[in-house]
Amino acid sequence: MIRPFAAIALWVLAAAPAAAGPPEDEAIKATALDYIEGWYLGDAERVEQALHPQLVRRRVTVDVATGEPRVQDLDAAAMVRAASQGVGRAALRGPLDVTVTILDQYQDLADVRVVSPLYVDYLHLVKWNGRWVILSALWGPVAAPGE
Repeated sequence: MIRPFAAIALWVLAAAPAAAGPPEDEAIKATALDYIEGWYLGDAERVEQALHPQLVRRRVTVDVATGEPRVQDLDAAAMVRAASQGVGRAALRGPLDVTVTILDQYQDLADVRVVSPLYVDYLHLVKWNGRWVILSALWGPVAAPGE
């Protein structure tokens, strides 16, 4: 006899989707690379194709005048505009060394960590109209040696 909780557990396991395979992983990584490489190379088209139109990119900073923390926001249009103006390209000193790590992926959601020469980004991706795009990003500067 199967107990009620065991029956539920079996049903949940049977209904769980299969883990994403290499094609999904590659598509997720490609989106993250379009975002970060596009930023540093000044390729606004790559940045734009990686972003959901309602992207919110945030970081916590400290107000110099008050010492109070504040949240700095950037939307998709501002990111694309800044990329086209070469903001990331101008800031890069040295080689473009990037590490993309998929932290988690479930159905049409993914959580990705990107480490680049100047930033660490935590990206939340969604599959939107059949392709992976970044819906939100939390980022901060890479600490200088000794910090």
